[in-house]
Amino acid sequence: MNKSMSLIPRPLLDASIGGAKADSLSGAGSLPTSDDEHLPVVPERPLMLAAVQQEAELVTSYWLASPDGTALPTPLAGQYLPISVEVPGHGLLRRTYTISAYEAGRYRLSIKRECLPDRPPGRVSNHVHDNWAVGDLISAGIPQGHFVLDGASSRPIVLLAGGIGITPLLAMLRDLAAREARRNVVLVLAMRHQHDHPFQSEVADLACRMPNLTVHARYSQRLPGAVSDRARDSHGLVDEALLLDLVPSPNVDVYLCGPATFMNAMDQILTALGVADERVRYESFGPATVERRGQQAPATSSGGNAVVSFVKAGITAPFDPRALSLLEFAEDLGLNPSFNCRSGRCGACATRKLSGAVRYESVPAAAIAKDEVLLCCALPDGPVSLEL
Repeated sequence: MNKSMSLIPRPLLDASIGGAKADSLSGAGSLPTSDDEHLPVVPERPLMLAAVQQEAELVTSYWLASPDGTALPTPLAGQYLPISVEVPGHGLLRRTYTISAYEAGRYRLSIKRECLPDRPPGRVSNHVHDNWAVGDLISAGIPQGHFVLDGASSRPIVLLAGGIGITPLLAMLRDLAAREARRNVVLVLAMRHQHDHPFQSEVADLACRMPNLTVHARYSQRLPGAVSDRARDSHGLVDEALLLDLVPSPNVDVYLCGPATFMNAMDQILTALGVADERVRYESFGPATVERRGQQAPATSSGGNAVVSFVKAGITAPFDPRALSLLEFAEDLGLNPSFNCRSGRCGACATRKLSGAVRYESVPAAAIAKDEVLLCCALPDGPVSLEL
């Protein structure tokens, strides 16, 4: 799953897309301190595509292994893998995809084909679906990210997944099952319909192994002839009534992952249910982050043509709406800006804005100067010139 990550306990939604401590490389469920926010770029290595597995209509899993057969480094459940893909006509593009499983020393990346009518096709995701074949060599970094379980907590766990946002939560669920954790776990899945629902049999197998696991899928579309099991699935949107029924106590640890609209809706419901800010952690896909209560991004209009100038590089080009952010657009043009979190949390991608305006779907957390923009979560709001 292509991701722009933002993991923050909700109290940090009032701080600078970071602040307290809670993420995925540590395993202790805490965000890195300021000393390790700007991690060095790790050289990539070739991994071999060992197997391909269809998970749903639009979701396919790709198992990556070391070409020499040695086990790959063990990731923490919920982390992602940076990869570089050569796309004809666009050069080398970089993306990050969740490691949905680690098994037999191999990484499983589960990637969704983007073909929604209201959104441009995913440049890398769709290229992967159309071109990757067993035996191919894939350039990849090491597991990264900060969206992991709080191993020090004994509270019940609530996993809220919107669509392909199930991937890091599935990795967490597999980890809990492997460790035979005794904490009660509730997994709530928001999917379009049964055919769009990946990993159904895998989650069912985990439920058989975990008597402390409750699973409920809510489908926004009803397929003709579809049969529902009231205890396990229903139709509509995930709402307060459903969560109140499945999560009777607010004293839980919540892990939330999905598109920004889903995340913001869930955050509002969790607030209404009395779940404490510090108990909610999230990871989102796309340039937006969860809106902070009482703090919204300035409303802007997209007047004029969105032409972006990277001054030092001497490149000016119309913004491609298929790019999820200015960082992704710069990479698509062959530039190599600094970055780390790709979520607006660490500030590593801050770049000076020389003219024009950018917009954020939600206010980023990293503190930056007035004349700077965070490339990883900013979009152009008309013509803009950047020092990069």
